[in-house]
Amino acid sequence: MAYNLSEKEIKGIFPSLKLLPENAIELKSGTETYIIISDIHIGIESYFVSNGIFFPEYQLPYLKKTIKKLASKSKTLIINGDLKHNFKGFSIKEYNQVEEFLNYTKPLFKEIIVIKGNHDTIIEKITEKLKISLKNKLIIKDKNQNPYLIEHGHRKIKTTKNIIIGHEHPSVRISDSTGTGFKIPCFLVNKTQNQTIIVLPSFSPLSPGTDILKLNKSSFLTNVLKEKGINDFYIYGIYENEIFFLGKEKELI
Repeated sequence: MAYNLSEKEIKGIFPSLKLLPENAIELKSGTETYIIISDIHIGIESYFVSNGIFFPEYQLPYLKKTIKKLASKSKTLIINGDLKHNFKGFSIKEYNQVEEFLNYTKPLFKEIIVIKGNHDTIIEKITEKLKISLKNKLIIKDKNQNPYLIEHGHRKIKTTKNIIIGHEHPSVRISDSTGTGFKIPCFLVNKTQNQTIIVLPSFSPLSPGTDILKLNKSSFLTNVLKEKGINDFYIYGIYENEIFFLGKEKELI
């Protein structure tokens, strides 16, 4: 049964890591603090319009409002892949929106690091112009010196380190006995004695993802979940600026 997590419970999940209701996590590493988000997909409205689907352009104001809640000049922002949406490059509008978002966000944080995702074709045009660090992956040690591999997830990952990925856009459909319901983004967390795996929800309000309870192992996008499945993953749903513990996947299906 789902229940709301208090701030004390959220902090207690990991000693160095905190799940945030803004679809982000906070990771402490010695004197450094990192805010990690994934799958922003700036330009997705233009993609919908080009495919004959009219969509009001409200994502960029939403992104600015949400990123401001996470802002701190003492913290580093890590964008863990898919900053932009168009696979083939940039439309003029998408380029301008990505640049506008980064110019707005850059003064709010100590530093921005972009991890390249599968949608981030020629993102170098903007990151180099704005002097923002671009990487394929990043390893950060938490305050207890436990290493976390931060990578988008579209490439094959083989490691015994702790892993933080995006790419999957995990969500869960909540419904009643009549079938009426709605979909909410969620964190997926698997914690064993030797390794912790965290799958981030999408930061984009327009790309919440597929209901993970409807997927089998072969349907996942990352090799991590294809190989492991999510039966033993804990699910933490996000709704109306709160985090809810929903239980293990195998208890919900």
